[in-house]
Amino acid sequence: MQKLNSEIYNILKRFPYIIKKLFSKQYSDLFFKCEIETLNKKYYPELVKKNKPENILFINSLVGKGGAAKIAYDSLCVPLKLRNYKTSILTSKNYYPINSDIIEFIDHCSKERKFLYKAEKKDNLLDFYQHESLKIKDLKVFKDCDVMHINNLHGNFFNPYALPQLTALKPTIWTLHDYHSFTGYCTVKYDCEKWQSGCLECPYLSKLGLKDTANYIWKIKKQIYQNSDITVVCPSNWLKNKAEKSILSHFDIRLINHGVDANKFKNYGKENTRKELNLPFDKQILLFSSDFGMENPNKGGMYLKQAYEYFKNREDVLFLIIGGDKNTQLANNVINISYIFDEIQIAKYYSAADLFIYPSLADSFGLVVAEAMACELPVITFETGGIPEILKHEEHGYIAKQKDIKDFIKGIELFIENPDLKLKASLIARETIERKFNIDKMIDTYTQLYDEVFEKRKQVKK
Repeated sequence: MQKLNSEIYNILKRFPYIIKKLFSKQYSDLFFKCEIETLNKKYYPELVKKNKPENILFINSLVGKGGAAKIAYDSLCVPLKLRNYKTSILTSKNYYPINSDIIEFIDHCSKERKFLYKAEKKDNLLDFYQHESLKIKDLKVFKDCDVMHINNLHGNFFNPYALPQLTALKPTIWTLHDYHSFTGYCTVKYDCEKWQSGCLECPYLSKLGLKDTANYIWKIKKQIYQNSDITVVCPSNWLKNKAEKSILSHFDIRLINHGVDANKFKNYGKENTRKELNLPFDKQILLFSSDFGMENPNKGGMYLKQAYEYFKNREDVLFLIIGGDKNTQLANNVINISYIFDEIQIAKYYSAADLFIYPSLADSFGLVVAEAMACELPVITFETGGIPEILKHEEHGYIAKQKDIKDFIKGIELFIENPDLKLKASLIARETIERKFNIDKMIDTYTQLYDEVFEKRKQVKK
């Protein structure tokens, strides 16, 4: 794309209204041109010459924050390097304090990018004006890879129009972490089934006062997928069943559960961790962890607040909330801890707690649930997404009816008042993670799949 003429830019920046109009029109035209070129051109698979895949490129919107980032970078990209693979990750932002030589960036900070973002918002076609991702095919990190493993692509990061060509050039695996790949807009609106038939008349966009582009985007995604070559992976049967009913249904869809590093996520001892973390010894600590803490609606922030209201006058109960903006003592029995990046540190908080309370409304798997269980922490949660595939009711914790706060509180009280039940659940929880949801099992399954998609591409004939 040609750079903006500086003289025109200097004129336009004085007239925000003109910028809004002209840039939206300019990039709408670019959008449609990209659509025509992508969907009318047949991309032929590139043949591979190696015997086995040695270089894996991961793509994820973020590094260091969120479940998708943890799986893509911490659980796969880094450990695979220790197994003598060459690995790298392509992302838009790294939240870790130190950069790594295996982290590569797509630049989203140009002046042109800022104009594009305004146009995207106006047209409500977020992600489709991301012209930087159309250049991935020319990057050395992409050219050198043997298999491309994509994860979260949405969030002002990746243009879906890049998929047909990229997946023709490299064998591709796509691990889903939410709904977004097969809806016209949403990532977590699990009470809506319109994604099965076209996302017509989106009930959420109208409530948000946004242009209803859901059906239009859904149709575009469907066309893009019909011209792409992808093996889809879901972390739970729950999400796999959804994907098999969606516009992804013609792909090969596999189940690979997420895994937890049980060497990091383990019980570090309640007495030792409470002393180290300066937590009281005389209280039942109810732990909740999520990005944005109690203000995260998708993880049940409103229900957490209701649970707090119920227990707030009990002097023997302390709510420990991890993931907010800063460390604060919100009340006598509520402590807010800012987002924790260090896995061992978060494991120590799990170890210090008595229960992990997690009224989530949106989880395709429930990685934090598995982490808590690995630390021998019983879990109280809603019957949400893939969580019941990890957790058995009254065996590893308590699964309350979806959005039923009374049932959720009943589960908390049951385990607070029954220390023997809590102890039994703690030990069984750890054993379940070691046996079914450990990180080595996940990595082994993925490496087998890398070999499989690589070999399959070798058999393609032009």
